[in-house]
Amino acid sequence: MGLVTIYTYDDHQLATLAKMKLESEGIPSHIHSSGMLRLTGLTNALGGVRLQVSKADSEKALEIIKKFNSEIGLDI
Repeated sequence: MGLVTIYTYDDHQLATLAKMKLESEGIPSHIHSSGMLRLTGLTNALGGVRLQVSKADSEKALEIIKKFNSEIGLDI
């Protein structure tokens, strides 16, 4: 089962909230970022924080994340 990135956040906290939203909808998700990125706060400069789901869940997850991002004022 491969993971696909459905969105890349500039902020680890936003990525965590998005992960929680997906999991509340029954979609397991993962956050991929270097621990060093969280310590330095350079997530945007070094590629951001990737929110990932299984390929099988990607379409439904993307719909949920589009709505979530719209609600918090982010464009996807």
